[in-house]
Amino acid sequence: MNSKDGWISLPYDDVQPVNMVARMYSTAGGSTAYVLAVVDLVPGSRRIRWYLLLALPQRSIETPERIWEFVRCYMDGAPEYLPPVEAQPAIDDPRADLARMDRFLFGSLVDENHRVVPGVFSKLYVGFVGGTMYWFERAGLWISRTAPRPQWPDEIAEEMALPVDSSAYKVRAQTPAQRLAYENALPHLRRRWMVLGGISTVFVLSMFAVLGIPRWL
Repeated sequence: MNSKDGWISLPYDDVQPVNMVARMYSTAGGSTAYVLAVVDLVPGSRRIRWYLLLALPQRSIETPERIWEFVRCYMDGAPEYLPPVEAQPAIDDPRADLARMDRFLFGSLVDENHRVVPGVFSKLYVGFVGGTMYWFERAGLWISRTAPRPQWPDEIAEEMALPVDSSAYKVRAQTPAQRLAYENALPHLRRRWMVLGGISTVFVLSMFAVLGIPRWL
């Protein structure tokens, strides 16, 4: 939770799921995201005692609801009744950064093989967001790998140490394109981010150049 409270646990039967709206604004524009969380209320009131995020912000309002449905099935049902989950890029492997950025920044606008879906909007969105956010996202992923982390509780660390094949929970097999993307070896993914990274470099350097212009100019 934080440096004072450390790890906490909440009774599943007592918490309430909420889909929160988060609005973010910057000089590059604004965006709206939806955040899945659970809240533990003070008995007999609507005052929140604990508020815990369960997933990263999502662009679609339906996505947190889908995640909660999976959580509900996970908590209430047996492993064999759960749908298989998508294989995800490794968090601690820098080779998977571009694939992770695809999923986080573009979502459904990029298909499972990391190709931009057809349509003018998807191409414009990927070009604009990727061209402005590339270096900011790369910095964020680097920080997430190198920043100090709290130690996992023993029971969670033991579960996470199990090989994927021995887990009771199913994971979809990676497609050949996903495997290459997670190893930073997928040609069209590398080419796209090379172009977007170049645009982002010009964008970031221009920001510093504007700050360095003398006021009398």
